[in-house]
Amino acid sequence: MSIIYQEVITGIVSGVSGKLIHVEVEIRNGLPYFTMVGYLSKESMEAKERVASALRSIGHPLPSMKITVNLSPANIRKNGTAFDFPIAVAFLGCLNLIDASKLDDICIMGELGLNGKIRGVGNCLPIVLEARKQGIHKFFAASEDENSLRGIEDIEVVFMDSLQDVLDYFHGTYHQKSCRSATTYQKEESEEDFSDIIGQQHLKRAMEIAVTGRHHLLIIGSPGSGKQWQPEGSRPFFHNYQKKRRWKFRQSMMPLEFHGI
Repeated sequence: MSIIYQEVITGIVSGVSGKLIHVEVEIRNGLPYFTMVGYLSKESMEAKERVASALRSIGHPLPSMKITVNLSPANIRKNGTAFDFPIAVAFLGCLNLIDASKLDDICIMGELGLNGKIRGVGNCLPIVLEARKQGIHKFFAASEDENSLRGIEDIEVVFMDSLQDVLDYFHGTYHQKSCRSATTYQKEESEEDFSDIIGQQHLKRAMEIAVTGRHHLLIIGSPGSGKQWQPEGSRPFFHNYQKKRRWKFRQSMMPLEFHGI
């Protein structure tokens, strides 16, 4: 064994938005040495001690080799303890304990205890929304973070309690205690759709403004001109807008909740 490399995806919260971070782990022949780089805060740097103890607790200690962990991009300050879990999973991939090819499209977040317990990080929502925007729809997170991630559409979150659960998951023996895969709004078969309205640009524009600004709307016209049908056709649009608005509000409030303000 000369050089082994593994990369997994995680994220940080910057302001009220999330940024994806790539965790790179390299194991190579050489004097035993564990170093972490990538513009890290003190609590992020301490991850190497938590990760080493957590892996040892499940019977897979780190090899006595030269180990380098890089959190990329290196020009962004890395704060928090959410990197513990993804670093440990990257090591499991390096040691061929799990199928590393399945890690490419999974975003992983969580803090590790010395006994391998996965603890929540409290502010996962901005990271999940940013990852979903970039095409990632599967996540590993701590069971403690289940409430903050409940109800997000088009994602699947596997909630775990211990690092051992990762091995069980990839070996097909994990009984998922809480796995949510939310679905998007489904239009009823007989329901009108806003996109079915042909012409009447002024009315459509007025309806968009009314829905966006939550204004009242009065439609006047002759019988059969579609006064009732067109507002009903805006229901799917109104539903999707309200969903996005609610998640945007929760995302903006998350840092305040996390810091106890």
